Amino acid sequence: MTSELIKLASTPIGARRLNLITAINENVDRAGFEVSMKPFEQSHVDYHENYHVFLDDLRWFENQGWVWFEADGSGISGVVVEAAGSEAVRAFKTAREDIAARVKVARDNYLRWLYDCDMNGDTGLRYEDFRSSRHGSYLGVEFTDQEIGKAASWLIAKKYMTGNLMAAGYYTYPKITTAGSDIIEGPGSLADIASSAYSSITNVNVNGSHGSNVNVGGSNVTQTATATVKQVQEAQKFVESARELAHLLKLSPDVQSQVLEVIDEVEAEAATPNPKKNVLVELMAKARDLAVLGTATGMVNAFEQVANGAIAAIGG
Repeated sequence: MTSELIKLASTPIGARRLNLITAINENVDRAGFEVSMKPFEQSHVDYHENYHVFLDDLRWFENQGWVWFEADGSGISGVVVEAAGSEAVRAFKTAREDIAARVKVARDNYLRWLYDCDMNGDTGLRYEDFRSSRHGSYLGVEFTDQEIGKAASWLIAKKYMTGNLMAAGYYTYPKITTAGSDIIEGPGSLADIASSAYSSITNVNVNGSHGSNVNVGGSNVTQTATATVKQVQEAQKFVESARELAHLLKLSPDVQSQVLEVIDEVEAEAATPNPKKNVLVELMAKARDLAVLGTATGMVNAFEQVANGAIAAIGG
């Protein structure tokens, strides 16, 4: 059901209908009792302009088995929400509150928006422009400032866009890079990169390399390489800065403990005789993600930049 609802919500009509059934369901006092439709008749601009659109949506709900009602010559005065309707609302709300899904869609939508703006010659872009665009929401819920900022940070770390980081934690003058445009014009989305032609097998010759295994586009393959002295130093700098910042993020005791534990793991790996580059990168990314998802404080942007900077310096 969830995948069907996500597909439905991707269209203006579907999003309108899902928002309406959700609002109706939230006004159910007790199962089997009728909910008056009067408060919802003007709840969407489409209904305000044409009352028959509202009636059509209610009839569509009836066809889906979501509601039951008795219509008369004046319209539909009230509906009873069926179990299937309540279940659809539950699944829809769960889907749109899925943090991992929202993170992925925010990145993809932001990149697509930048591409559209680049093609249209739009400049001087702001994150408010993104939110007001057709890409600025997920399942009818607008992306927050924090979600937009994190999406931009991730895209910059991956070199899919450029921008100027402000003290408030948002980016000004965002612009898609050639690599970002290649994603949109190639696989079409970030989610499709792994299964696209970008993941095809490529022969790579590595000269003067010792202790490295190289794999391009393979699956179920773990690549390992001993970190260089400079890369180890970058990891150690991350440990020092991240430890200090972790105490300023206003994390819950449990999350703070997890973040500090992962930082300790970075330090321990960096201190081994042959520290592995991929392990350092994975651990720093883990510490970053735990911190980012665990707080809304502005200091998390500093922590995120420390982590992304170290990961980029190491080559992750």
